[in-house]
Amino acid sequence: MKQVKASGMNIKVPKGNAFPYKTPPMCPKAHVLCGCFGKRGASKSTSTVNLINEMGYDRCFIISPTFQSNYGLMKMLPIVDESDVYGDVDDVKVLDEILEKINKIRDDMLQYEKDMREYKKFLGLLNDPMKRLPDQMLMTFYSNGHFEPPVWKYGIDSAGKPKPPMCCLLVDDAQASKIMTSRKLQNLVLRHRHLGSFPNEERPSIGCSMFFLMQTYRSVQGGCPRWLRQNQTCSMIFKTRDDAEVDFIATELAGEIPKETFKKAYEFATDEPYGFLFCDLHKKDCHPSGLRKNFNRFLIPEDLEL
Repeated sequence: MKQVKASGMNIKVPKGNAFPYKTPPMCPKAHVLCGCFGKRGASKSTSTVNLINEMGYDRCFIISPTFQSNYGLMKMLPIVDESDVYGDVDDVKVLDEILEKINKIRDDMLQYEKDMREYKKFLGLLNDPMKRLPDQMLMTFYSNGHFEPPVWKYGIDSAGKPKPPMCCLLVDDAQASKIMTSRKLQNLVLRHRHLGSFPNEERPSIGCSMFFLMQTYRSVQGGCPRWLRQNQTCSMIFKTRDDAEVDFIATELAGEIPKETFKKAYEFATDEPYGFLFCDLHKKDCHPSGLRKNFNRFLIPEDLEL
């Protein structure tokens, strides 16, 4: 096809990374938006808890009416505060509280950076015998008989800057609830990478990965809303006897892979008890495939076509 160049219309890519958090090599990119679909007892909770821990999240918010009955498993998650666990899936105000907590993390991070600047200024005055230390500065940094620097509980990076914590939200057993059907959740899902943004600064937002555990995939069955399915970055599909649902899932998730090849991958991945097909729709370049049997075996589509 003949082409004529349009001068000055090149697309300029902004600096930064859509997935700024580093995760272990074989894990998905963060932040993720992950749906986990399977019948009761399929091992959805166990698999999701393992993924959250493997990815290295620092703080997990939980919305689940069955948290206490699953306490032995759920206590493995990085729950920083008991107030981060919510049991009422019909209380939409919970979403406001979680957003406030993410914004507070950002504000605390900015405050730490301000305090560190003051502390460095304080050390400069402390080492200069000709300067008098302000009383307020002495009171701020004097504790337990000596001077102490500000503390950032999520750690410091190699450049001496505070690490932003990796946060996630786990929503379990909430199908057809007021939270799952709310516009407020839809808004949070669509903005999940941008939550806790830093005003007028070129740095990544705090963000929040989200994991949704459901028994059915299609919203007509009380399962996953369309707006959530279409924005997933990864998905866990457990065994189902509903052939129509498998066909529907393949239509939505196969992408450039032939639909029948995707179904073969699903059958192979779920041929053992508690097995599932893991679909990573934004895979890392070092991953040979976006399809896996469980988390630890990549499935190569070309091989499945044989």
